[in-house]
Amino acid sequence: MNKKRFYTDNDFLNSPDGRTIRILSEYFGPFQRLRKNNIRTPSFFLGQPD
Repeated sequence: MNKKRFYTDNDFLNSPDGRTIRILSEYFGPFQRLRKNNIRTPSFFLGQPD
């Protein structure tokens, strides 16, 4: 029996039910890249350019 995992199912990921997974990916993905590049304390600047 071939079990297809939902995290590899594009139909599921692009559906309304997959929204939570997409949001978590957008949150944890950048942190993984920062750790991979040994960046432990990132700085974020928010504001509007003059």
